[in-house]
Amino acid sequence: MKDSERWSWQDLASALIIAVAIGVATYRYWWPGLTGPYDPLMAIYRAFELARSWHMGIWYPRLGPDWNFTYGAPLFEFYPPLVSFGTVAFQSTGLGWIEAGKAMTTLSLLLAGMGGFVYARWLFNSRLAGLMGGLAYALSPYLLLDIYYRGAAAESLALGILPWAFWAGHHVLRSQDKAWTGVSAATIALLILAHNVTALFALPFLGLYLCLMAWRERAWARVPTLGAALLLGLALSAFYWGPALAERQDTHLDATMITGILSPVANLKTPDRLLAPGLVTDYWGNSLFRVSLWQLLLGGAAVLLLAWRGMGWRTWLGYLCCVVFLCLLFQLKLTAGLWTGLPLIRYIQFPWRLLGIVSFCIALAIGAAFAFRPLSTRAGWLVALCALALIGYGGLDCLLPAKSPHWWQIDSSQIGLADLYQRGGQQGFALFYDYLPAWAVSNDWNPGAIPPAPVKGTPMPSAPALQVTQDTPAGLALHVQAASPFSLKLHRFFYPGWQIQAGNRALPVTPGGPFGLVSATMPAGDYTALLKFGETPLRLGGDILSVLALASCCVTMGTTRLGRSTLAASALLLGALLALAAARGAFAWPTYQPSTSPANFEDQLELLGYGLGKSAWQPGDVLSLRLYWLAEQNPAEDYKVFIHLVPYPDGGAVAQEDTEPIGGFDHTSRWEAGELVEDDHSLSLPVGLAPGKYRVEMGVYRQNPVQNLRVSGARLALPGDRVVLTDITIGGDQRAVSH
Repeated sequence: MKDSERWSWQDLASALIIAVAIGVATYRYWWPGLTGPYDPLMAIYRAFELARSWHMGIWYPRLGPDWNFTYGAPLFEFYPPLVSFGTVAFQSTGLGWIEAGKAMTTLSLLLAGMGGFVYARWLFNSRLAGLMGGLAYALSPYLLLDIYYRGAAAESLALGILPWAFWAGHHVLRSQDKAWTGVSAATIALLILAHNVTALFALPFLGLYLCLMAWRERAWARVPTLGAALLLGLALSAFYWGPALAERQDTHLDATMITGILSPVANLKTPDRLLAPGLVTDYWGNSLFRVSLWQLLLGGAAVLLLAWRGMGWRTWLGYLCCVVFLCLLFQLKLTAGLWTGLPLIRYIQFPWRLLGIVSFCIALAIGAAFAFRPLSTRAGWLVALCALALIGYGGLDCLLPAKSPHWWQIDSSQIGLADLYQRGGQQGFALFYDYLPAWAVSNDWNPGAIPPAPVKGTPMPSAPALQVTQDTPAGLALHVQAASPFSLKLHRFFYPGWQIQAGNRALPVTPGGPFGLVSATMPAGDYTALLKFGETPLRLGGDILSVLALASCCVTMGTTRLGRSTLAASALLLGALLALAAARGAFAWPTYQPSTSPANFEDQLELLGYGLGKSAWQPGDVLSLRLYWLAEQNPAEDYKVFIHLVPYPDGGAVAQEDTEPIGGFDHTSRWEAGELVEDDHSLSLPVGLAPGKYRVEMGVYRQNPVQNLRVSGARLALPGDRVVLTDITIGGDQRAVSH
């Protein structure tokens, strides 16, 4: 069949039909709420955490600093980041977080439909074939199930990229243009960054498919170029998958994500559960994750037609049939030994994820059938309409959130740290525990649950004089004056990459104490200490490899007209997104300006100082305050901290917050001797607050009976064991004045 690159208005009309069909399929998805409090909400909070890292100036965060109530976890070290980047891009346009997540998922389905259309249109040189292939793929029950039932944003994006990877890779075989090598490498890298588990199975499928097409089209000479595109794609994404593979043993990943009901073996089926029982796909019942009846009918008819009239396409068809057979076979219980014996594949968790590849194969076969006579004639359009009616009735009739037992009412105004901590602390939000570092207590560690018994330990023999001099996204800087060596712990779970430097000397950093915190033995003396999370040699190597691969891609593509056009379009899109995000303040990097304000609370807690989130305040603002604590010993009980805003010259508090540290979800009885804690507080200023001068007071108190801890060593202590931190001016453009 003749290869055609030329598009006409009929092609644009076909693409519009696909877009309208996807709009019909997803408009109910935009009803208020989410498909459930699990996967879709976790996807939104991953993007939320990425955005907070961007606000702090961290472009690619390995750690999620807010995870586990600021103890941290290597979130983007393991979870593929692309869907989070896309969601943040949508949110920067002004959408709420939930709407941004839905926009990203809708875009994924649109990519799937358009990719299926473009590839089938190009492969079979038939507009009708492209239209039917794109619609059959985008409206396949598994892709819609990913959106409506599972809310699996990352997998949806990967399945949207999949047909584009086939399209670009097949162009490498047919074209001598070097730009296609770069385009193919980019789609492979995007597939890995979208969903590593999907890529694990899709890339072998793609590689064997393209080798088959090379044999069929007598293009064996282009196979080394295909290999180069694959290696280049792997190199482009090496900054992500290299550390993810190598550092699995540094987390509780296996214990939390591939055991019990999350293991592949627990999700295998019997043969009678491979096919959905009715014509209409039930997205909410007990027949989930099966091949639908309309896929069987249309796909089976396409296979029979192609086997009868396909001539040179029979080998191609045989390969697709083998892939479908193997994907279905691997869902049966008789393959349990393979799932436990072969490396890496157990990370798929659910064998029914292979239905994404099955859906693509069936869609390609359906598209191919409409490229042959008599379906390539006008009569074929009538048959196509009948097929679309079957797809619409079988796939869309039951897509009603009202029928869902999982549809869950939530809006974007609820998305925030308070909600995140509430879910993690009170509801056991699984997002917190997916990537716990191996040095954390256990895979069900929950700092927000019932407070544990106080940790027994030895108080610091002589507390050093510490002053926080700098607090930036890169880390903390301390001025240390210590008469003797002491153990310093940071309120973070240890993970490779943490660095502590005393003067010009790099100190050994290890997991310390029963909770595996970042720990080091600090020397005696007067010096500056730097505490930060950085790269390891492995991560740095992956970063360098990805940068070199990107440079190679740009140089290669820059030698051709197609490549230059592709690079220019990519640069224009990226520039527009960055400009939009900058205009909305997404790259404003708020840093706390530490001020020294020492105060000792009964030789248990030492307040080192505080930091304000900004310097000018207005009525209705939220005053962001960070306190820097040093635990001189393991506190005997769980204390609360109060923050009061009091007008001058005196009077009662006009705003106050009383809570345990870290938004009420950490407990001082967990703190260990020598532990340095950054404790953030938010004080809502009343809308009607009168302009003027106010003072910020704080203190620490026991809960039963309520009694303030005695204060000593404070610069300004008030009766009742209250400490004045600073004076601020509300209203106008006055700046905060340190007391």
